This record gives sequence, structure tokens and C-alpha cells, in this order.
Amino acid sequence: MNLYEPATLRALLQRHGLKADKSLGQHFLCSKPTVEAIVAAFAGCAGVLEIGPGPGVITSPLSETGVKMVALELDQRM
Repeated sequence: MNLYEPATLRALLQRHGLKADKSLGQHFLCSKPTVEAIVAAFAGCAGVLEIGPGPGVITSPLSETGVKMVALELDQRM
């Protein structure tokens, strides 16, 4: 599933009845160049703690790099 496409991400969220909860400061990233830049910035890191992974737009490609990671999500809907 290509979550970089806004329409795809929007459809996924709608299918599961999800919306960003502004009280949690949520927003859902769907820019492929931005995600690629973030993932590249972690090259060579021993580990990553991702706070609020949401639908996993960054989590998924970051997990493919071999970097050890922990993702912590407080929103039980996710």
C-alpha cells in the first residue's frame, strides 16, 4: 500500500474511521521526499524511538533499514 499518496492514506484512515486527534498533536505525513529524508537522516544510528507512529508512514520504511527501533503509540485507535 502506497501511503505516500494523500488519497491512499485518506482512504485507509476513512476505512478505519480514523481522524487526526489535534489534542494529541497528530498529523499524518504523506510526502515521499520528506519521509525519505527523515529515514536517510537515521543512517548509521544504533537505534530509534519513534513517538506516535500512527499509520506507520515512517515506521515501515525505517524498519527496512535494519536500524533497531521502538515505536510508541499512545492513541489506542492506531
